[in-house]
Amino acid sequence: MENLLTLQDLFDGRIFKVPNYQRGYSWEKSHRNDLREDLESMNRKRHYTGTIVLKESVKAQGFGETYKRFDIVDGQQRITTLIIFLNHIVKELVIIDTEESKEIAGNIMKKYIKYKGPMGSIYKLELDLDNEEFFKQRILIILHKAKKYS
Repeated sequence: MENLLTLQDLFDGRIFKVPNYQRGYSWEKSHRNDLREDLESMNRKRHYTGTIVLKESVKAQGFGETYKRFDIVDGQQRITTLIIFLNHIVKELVIIDTEESKEIAGNIMKKYIKYKGPMGSIYKLELDLDNEEFFKQRILIILHKAKKYS
């Protein structure tokens, strides 16, 4: 158990790709609720999300940043669900509409969802071809319609 990373460590300087050979996102409501309940019951303890297997791919560069890109061999359902949860948290923080909430929302957005630069965005997670557009346009689009965050 020496190589356990926090979610923050896992995402630091990395972007993830779900290869096309992986099955599409298929977690049911009960799976999402189980994860949510686990996270809610943590009380500042660490949560073991299970094994995530990654294969390093090509590096991605943009906006003065270099990211290591990893194909997700195992764990894509959990990573995708965590990003959906974090996206919802960002939405709620934007609605609160204080300087602090907008700053926190912007930090979460940049670290876990997408880095928005002057030439476009780098998404931290790219899904398989069948789900990528829906994910960006229907799941993560919420933030484009909400008030601007920092």
